[in-house]
Amino acid sequence: MRLFFIFFILGLGLSNTEAQGLDKSMFTINGLDLFSPKDSVLKVLGQPEKISFPDYECGFLSSFMEPEKTESLHFKNLVFSGKGQEKFVAEFIPLNEDWDIRYGDKEVHSELSFECLTEIFGEEIIWQFHESYDGFLVVRFDNADDGLSFHWSKGKLIKLVYWSPC
Repeated sequence: MRLFFIFFILGLGLSNTEAQGLDKSMFTINGLDLFSPKDSVLKVLGQPEKISFPDYECGFLSSFMEPEKTESLHFKNLVFSGKGQEKFVAEFIPLNEDWDIRYGDKEVHSELSFECLTEIFGEEIIWQFHESYDGFLVVRFDNADDGLSFHWSKGKLIKLVYWSPC
């Protein structure tokens, strides 16, 4: 009985915990919101170097069961993707000197220390990484199914990639 009571109390405490998410409205790239109308993307970034029409099998950018194809606008190594009049999302975001990437008023780039990244994104997100981490982790937006995957190489945050579930 005592063991049941302990697990019951632990269950109550854990059921109310929720992982920290990202506020997508706080991300900007060269002054553009993470989700921006196509005409705003073109106005700020100019004509893309390339336009492609990826055929995603699933996820929010897939063309499955929709007449409009997903269009991707390639600017160097930054890609905005979307459909028609919907807002385009910054799908591939390299963290290099080519782009001014911000989360709120904080600049985000590949040379930031873990302490700075923790200050920007919060300990609940950054604690999972370490100085020599290689790989990625998806962090969802607040109250949403989609999010960004944080990609790391040799302990450095190198890019952010839009992610949505299938």
